[in-house]
Amino acid sequence: MTTNTARYNHFQTIQEGKFIDVSNMANLMGIKETVLITKDVWEYHIVWNDTDNEKQVHQDTESRLWSILIMLSWALRKPDVTDLIFFEVHMVPNTGFSYIALQTKLKAAITTDDNFKRTITIMMQNGE
Repeated sequence: MTTNTARYNHFQTIQEGKFIDVSNMANLMGIKETVLITKDVWEYHIVWNDTDNEKQVHQDTESRLWSILIMLSWALRKPDVTDLIFFEVHMVPNTGFSYIALQTKLKAAITTDDNFKRTITIMMQNGE
């Protein structure tokens, strides 16, 4: 993927709902870049509602997002950071029946947007 394509795709995929912009919360923990999360990560690892609380353990969407962002912020502080970062977080999968937190492996790609501002996109480890 070229940088120009990455910039175009970021803008378009936000408009199409394929990425969720979580920059406001990321900024609260000191991440100054734009931070996007793919729809897959959002739906499987972050979203949690009252029905999930009834079927599984009590959690909330904001806390689950916070967990991912804090692990990303620690990964960004490593001295050997490149434009592709792999990191892990322990989370209860949103399966409708899980109670135990499992190790979840995610990756973050660092690119630039239309204004040449760094953008971090969090995705499934096997995602593009």
